[in-house]
Amino acid sequence: ALFCPGSGWSTAGERPGGRLGRLHGVVPSPDAEHVLSPRLQAVASLVPRDCRAIADIGADHALLCMDLVASKRPGLRAVAIDRNRAPLEAGRKAALQHLAPGMVKQLDFRLGDGLSPLSEGEVDTVCVAGMGVSSILRVLGAGGEPGRLGTLGVDTLVLQPVSPRPAALHGLRKWLDSQGYTIDAEVISRVKGLFYITTRARRSAEKSFIAPGEGDFFLPQLIRRRALAGAGSEGDDEAENYLRYVSHHLRWEKGNACRKRGASCPANKRDNTGQADFLVQLLEEEVIALRAGGVTGGEAGGDEDEDEEDLVSSLP
Repeated sequence: ALFCPGSGWSTAGERPGGRLGRLHGVVPSPDAEHVLSPRLQAVASLVPRDCRAIADIGADHALLCMDLVASKRPGLRAVAIDRNRAPLEAGRKAALQHLAPGMVKQLDFRLGDGLSPLSEGEVDTVCVAGMGVSSILRVLGAGGEPGRLGTLGVDTLVLQPVSPRPAALHGLRKWLDSQGYTIDAEVISRVKGLFYITTRARRSAEKSFIAPGEGDFFLPQLIRRRALAGAGSEGDDEAENYLRYVSHHLRWEKGNACRKRGASCPANKRDNTGQADFLVQLLEEEVIALRAGGVTGGEAGGDEDEDEEDLVSSLP
């Protein structure tokens, strides 16, 4: 059994760390007990069990795809897509060396950008992680090829932006709603001080007759409902993480609102819509509701104040 520091794969009892493994693409043998990094575990957990074929866009060394085919999913086909040849080749060599021949046949490694290497009907699920919201929307076709996902026959999306700022996720959720996708699962995780919100959205034939409120797009509604329903429950890590997430972004948005009102803020960047103040009020009310329900914590901050490019380069 092999341990690859930083790759996201490890034998039981060992903790991934560092970045050497991502450069060499080493993975453990298929008979070793292994786990993905917590960040990618969240993505894998939302891939539907009945998924027939999946594409991971920006797959790097294809660790997610390899884990999925190795996790007793017979018949699953996984397509790893990346713009860079080197990590894909490293992933291909690692799969040939360490995975059973039957599992290797379930994998496909493709060089290309976004959805372009895919043909109609090839996959029913697409994963995109490790990118900013604007990059994810570009991959999915926003502003590019409208309806591309529908043409391909993609029913399910599993998305994990590097920045979980409410204002950024607002744009993502609103786009999903406009394209006929309904969010049916969300998880929040905190890895090395960074918050990640992973979302699964499925294409829905029926649109709700009740339009969501503006605030509904800013917050992860499924997570918040669970947190509020079980507020104060002992050992509820999700509720505590959600409170920390909201508290952190409340502090950040307060500063952001002040900056956008300040005289030093360029005119073209000032908030003339009132969105910053609306978001501060929304987050304040959320913190009050969670604390009133008995959820504790919320003092620890995250590092999402960094630029998305910096977050991508330092993914755990």
